[in-house]
Amino acid sequence: PSSLAVEFAKESGQGLIGFLRPPGFNRYA
Repeated sequence: PSSLAVEFAKESGQGLIGFLRPPGFNRYA
């Protein structure tokens, strides 16, 4: 699921970050 989130974040930009935004996903921002 990690790779899927990364690909989704790349396509959605920061949309996924604002949706999940866990304490570890901050690096993807």
